[in-house]
Amino acid sequence: MDAVAHLAPTVGIVAACDFLAVARASFYRQRPVLGPSASPPLEPVTPAERSAPARSLSEAERTAVLLVLHKERFQDRSPAAVQATLLDEGQYLCSIRTMYRILQQEGESGERRDQLVHPAYRKPEAIVKDILTSRLPADSFHLPQQFHRIVEFAPRPPVVPTAARRWSCAPSARMIRNPPARLRRG
Repeated sequence: MDAVAHLAPTVGIVAACDFLAVARASFYRQRPVLGPSASPPLEPVTPAERSAPARSLSEAERTAVLLVLHKERFQDRSPAAVQATLLDEGQYLCSIRTMYRILQQEGESGERRDQLVHPAYRKPEAIVKDILTSRLPADSFHLPQQFHRIVEFAPRPPVVPTAARRWSCAPSARMIRNPPARLRRG
């Protein structure tokens, strides 16, 4: 158990127990519940830099793959399509995933097509004009019992409020053909 406690700060408890064939439950059961461990901890060893795998592409091979992917005939094609074309021609450079990895390391693996950017939605503002207060003279309080409230939306042309007992197309058609000067555009 002392060997596990001595080795644990360097490689970890799980790895130390596995290496020394000691059950972790036994190690935890025999160690003190509170306080420091029985042996003083060693300074942790920083892991050495990972060496490149033996089967990885050399720098010359990576450059060759990039040159092929940058050729004009392959510029608008995916690495899978490039791989298929090269295999039809009898040439194998690397796997499709490796092509994607090389493009990603070069910062070229994003979406090649322009993405549609939608403009910010502008919510229309409802403007309510009450016929009783906005367009009628102050002395005309004897209006029909039924009056209409007009709702305008800002992006649309203004609506002229009118008071009438019934809805009719004729006044609206006259108003559209010959709008008042204050409502004319331009």
